[in-house]
Amino acid sequence: MSCSTKRIEELIKEVEDQRVKLANNINELESSLSQSKNSYMKVLGAAEVLQIQLKEAKEAAEKEEDSGD
Repeated sequence: MSCSTKRIEELIKEVEDQRVKLANNINELESSLSQSKNSYMKVLGAAEVLQIQLKEAKEAAEKEEDSGD
């Protein structure tokens, strides 16, 4: 085996190692992104419920004020 062939094989191994590391990194990032998206959707839902509750509480308070006059 010549030096250039050996070096090419070493480079192939290095590139393959990098490919595996990057693929693993992508999988981890995709998982993290998915978890973040789920958390974000839960927070949006909670905010929407709270806005509805606030609106209902204000309407109830206005009705009490109107009936108390």
